[in-house]
Amino acid sequence: NANQGTLAQPWRTLTYAVNKLKAGDTLYARAGVYAETVWVGNSGEPASPITITNYPGESPIIDGSTLPVPLIDWSSLLQLQGNYIIASGFEIRNINLNGAVLGGYGVSMLGTNDIVSNMIVHGIWAVGISAQGNYSIVQDSQIYNVALANCRLLGQPNCNGATLYTGGGWPGCVTAASPVSGSLIIYNAKIQRNIVHDCWGEGIDTWFA
Repeated sequence: NANQGTLAQPWRTLTYAVNKLKAGDTLYARAGVYAETVWVGNSGEPASPITITNYPGESPIIDGSTLPVPLIDWSSLLQLQGNYIIASGFEIRNINLNGAVLGGYGVSMLGTNDIVSNMIVHGIWAVGISAQGNYSIVQDSQIYNVALANCRLLGQPNCNGATLYTGGGWPGCVTAASPVSGSLIIYNAKIQRNIVHDCWGEGIDTWFA
């Protein structure tokens, strides 16, 4: 991370890189496995969003399987807290696979006017992609093998032939919903052109949206 953040001298971690972003900036992530949770708190502007995307032709992965346990309850591998952020081109996988803590999101969208696209999200204990801000867009992504809490709590490590677990709620592959701790309604979310399958809760759902 002491590098200059250029193509020839890239930064090492996504966490460090996203803290450098301001309105109009684009961060290109090179191929590789990033074992970190990434929180994006900076905001773009309507005409100058912040863009976080894969370097052309490459496939970066955010993987939580080797992160220290326990994680904080309801952690996210990628959390967009700021507004006017575009995130695309990542594989997001493996958070809280054994249920050591409550919850576990692939992608959380808490800001307004954020866009998540061209993602592959899987191996998630609770929700795959959660749109919790006004004018959120989730599109052109594949979300599968999510809401593992509903089958693994029954002792089904591969979720084969499991009866749904009804005591722990119904997390979904993709949801447009008010934040868990609030009761505000979110407006004008869009969920479009996604492939959603092998969800052990809801496939696509809404709540206070």
